[in-house]
Amino acid sequence: MGYGEGGLTVVRIAELGSIVDNHYLGGIVIAGLTGLEPQDRNAEGNPYHSPLSFAYGVKTVFPEFEPRDILTESALRLYPKLEQGCTEPVAEEKSTSEMLKPNWQTNRFVEQYLNRNTVGEKPARSPLLVIASEASAKAPESSTAKVIRRMCQQGDRVQLETYANPDPTNVIGESVRDQMARH
Repeated sequence: MGYGEGGLTVVRIAELGSIVDNHYLGGIVIAGLTGLEPQDRNAEGNPYHSPLSFAYGVKTVFPEFEPRDILTESALRLYPKLEQGCTEPVAEEKSTSEMLKPNWQTNRFVEQYLNRNTVGEKPARSPLLVIASEASAKAPESSTAKVIRRMCQQGDRVQLETYANPDPTNVIGESVRDQMARH
């Protein structure tokens, strides 16, 4: 079960088929499947809570990546603090666009990282229950709708449950009964 970025992990685990357990019934994705679709790759739509964590993730996968290629000077001053503690350094109330350089998403390592982490392009080997707000799931151009459409076209077993409340944190509480009933 995963919420937000954790939901993307749930889908990736289903695609890898790495859970070998006769009692495993499938995964639950809460609050939709947003973040790594191409339309989400603009400055304010950075799929991670912080450009600092995002750059750190890219650097972890691609050691030759240089964070200075995408982070602004003010963000670079905070970047070393990621390795010093278990918490995200305070970004001094800077917006995502103030922390990322223009065209950050065209960096070849960023593109490879995002493409590598796009879900719904490989068959899921276990069923998935996707719980989302109606707004995020029903809009044809939303990430959730696109990922589910791709998954269904390749024959994945996906069940979508939607809730009227657009706030993802409320969807978590409202969906507990459905989560338990289905899994």
